Amino acid sequence: MKTKAITFRGIPQFPAAHYEVNVPLGYLDRTVADHVRDYLDSLPSGRRLYEVAVAYDCVTREARWLPQKNGHRDYSSRRPEEIVGTADVILIADDCVIVPDYKTGHKARMHKASESLQLRFLAMAAAKACGKHAATIAHAHVTADGMIWTDGADLDCFDLDDAEAEVLSIYETIRGGQQTPRP
Repeated sequence: MKTKAITFRGIPQFPAAHYEVNVPLGYLDRTVADHVRDYLDSLPSGRRLYEVAVAYDCVTREARWLPQKNGHRDYSSRRPEEIVGTADVILIADDCVIVPDYKTGHKARMHKASESLQLRFLAMAAAKACGKHAATIAHAHVTADGMIWTDGADLDCFDLDDAEAEVLSIYETIRGGQQTPRP
């Protein structure tokens, strides 16, 4: 898996994760929402889907977008063989999908994006739903005092296949488990 340099407001992030950017003083009085909006604006143009739910069918190996109900994710149409998840945002670019995940709080930096099964699953399912064969995933850690920390990874078709295999393995393990409680 290759790491990716991510640019936030014109400041290059080096491929090594754990690189912090001190935001200019003018940003310190802004809200977390302002920082997230700026981060989104810095990403490549493309179709943007916010708080979008995706379902991956572990039998057919296809993915689909789930409908929203009253402006919120709705898992009620999920089928038993599907695994679902919701992304903060998915950007559909010409050649890939981009899946950033926003993290806040003191435990925000616990994992790298490349190690996140959540992000790899969402990228795989979104790529399948869009007919893409590549993805970029990223964590965007935002603190209330204006500190931005990002890390990301490019996933090629082989990485997406690996993510799918991991999800299918988990599905098979769960499916093969005991169905009826016994004394």
